[in-house]
Amino acid sequence: MAAIPTDRPFYGRDLEDFRRRQGMTVDDACFMCGITKNRWFFMVNTERDLPLRDVPLSIMCRLIDKDPSLSFVPTFTEPTDLLETISASMKITKREFSVMLGNNGTSANRWTVQRKRASPPVHRLSLVIKTMIERQGMNKAVNNLRNVVENEALQRGIPDVFTTGRWTIPKEKAANDDSAGDD
Repeated sequence: MAAIPTDRPFYGRDLEDFRRRQGMTVDDACFMCGITKNRWFFMVNTERDLPLRDVPLSIMCRLIDKDPSLSFVPTFTEPTDLLETISASMKITKREFSVMLGNNGTSANRWTVQRKRASPPVHRLSLVIKTMIERQGMNKAVNNLRNVVENEALQRGIPDVFTTGRWTIPKEKAANDDSAGDD
C-alpha cells in the first residue's frame, strides 16, 4: 500500500518520508535518485512544500512506494549475520572476523555484544563477502578474503594483521620508516 498521498503532487518532504519507509540512508537514497546530497537537502528542506521539479524522480518514487520490491538499492548484510553464517561452517574468532572486515580486532564485539551499528562501508563489504560465499562457496571465499586482507595489510606495512588484530602501523616501525629517508 502506498504511503505517499496520491491526491497531490510529490513534494520535497515526501522524499524524506520515502527514504525512511524504505530504510535507506541519505547516501543510499541519493544513489537511487541519481542526485547529490546538496540537491537532496535542497529538495527536502528548501523545496519541502513544493512539487518536485524532477518529474521522473517523482514517478520512480511513487512506483517504488507502491511496490518496494522495485527498489534497486541492495539490502546490506549486517556483520553479525555474516559472522553467524561463517561461524556455522568454520572456526573463526571475532578478532579474525573484525580484521577481515577492515577493522581492529575488537569491532566484532561492539557489533555483537554491544549492538553498535557498523559503518556503511562495513555493511557494503559484508554484502560483497556474502555474495562471494554464495558464488564461490565458504572455504574458497574466506581463503580469497584472507589473501586480500593479508596483502592489503602487508602493503600498508602491517606484517601480521591477524595476530595483532590492528590495522595501524606500530609507532616504532612508523618512526623507523620516517627516519630511513633522512640521509
